[in-house]
Amino acid sequence: MYINWRYKELTITIALYGPPSSGKTTTWRVLARGAITLPEEGSDTFSLRLDDIRDKHVVLQVRDIPGKLEDEARRRTALYGVDGLIFVADSDAAQEEANRRSIEELQANLERMNKSIYTMPFLLQYNKRDLPTALEVEQLQDHLNPDRVFPYQETSANVEEGVLEVLRQATDLILATALQ
Repeated sequence: MYINWRYKELTITIALYGPPSSGKTTTWRVLARGAITLPEEGSDTFSLRLDDIRDKHVVLQVRDIPGKLEDEARRRTALYGVDGLIFVADSDAAQEEANRRSIEELQANLERMNKSIYTMPFLLQYNKRDLPTALEVEQLQDHLNPDRVFPYQETSANVEEGVLEVLRQATDLILATALQ
């Protein structure tokens, strides 16, 4: 979180993290339509202006973290400076192992920075709910959120269902933490 006292601006950063092809970039593109300025081709971050809070202009940056296996170093670097995370899980039954590996990698990367999904705003996005092969939410919860400590949101990013809600929920989590 960055506060520019001169311009009374609060900037928070949310990152989309998850396995390859889970829908991170699709989610990012849907959300980017509301950006202050449209992101340039090849960009992985855009900004949205939110309502003012406590006399501060609030800017939300949304970062799309690459999911391909060869991009592990980029994923680790892209986590620096994030205030909250949305883990985009692929609901397809065939992607169960990819989801598990990705969330374990996320936890390991955060540990290197002395952070944890348990101590920062963290939200699960169960994406691709429109697929006929989608696991039941309870099964996803059992695999990714067995203690039921993290909030979740069901989405189908390719048809733009639930995407704004997941961003709103993640933003609320971050602001609630920041304004305590």
